[in-house]
Amino acid sequence: MLSESRSRSFKAIEVQAKKGNVEAQFYLGFMYAEEVGVKNNFENAMYWLARAAEEGFPPAQFYFGDMYRKGKGVEQDYGKAFEWYTKAAEQGVVEAQFNLGIMYYYGDVIEQSYEKAAQWFYKALEQTLS
Repeated sequence: MLSESRSRSFKAIEVQAKKGNVEAQFYLGFMYAEEVGVKNNFENAMYWLARAAEEGFPPAQFYFGDMYRKGKGVEQDYGKAFEWYTKAAEQGVVEAQFNLGIMYYYGDVIEQSYEKAAQWFYKALEQTLS
């Protein structure tokens, strides 16, 4: 019963995604990536996440960056992860702000900056506490 319900949800979201609904595009990409109501398919996941991310949908930008950071369905690319985290963080995604703080703190991909790390950590904390 649960899998039938998930399958119907998937189909309804897919219809909206194909009509250009960015939120539906994000959820469809997420569902493909996490195997929710549909068999895992990273190619489709990245396609739908990219559409939503490029349209400026902050949760999609964060998740797209996460896929690159983890190398999930794509070749691991910290530079692209940084790029997408920055877009999401600038729009207030707490998780992206925190991840940027980590990246600046360790300086693995970008020039290390404790000052920028602290700024991003503070922004994330500010939102979390408000």
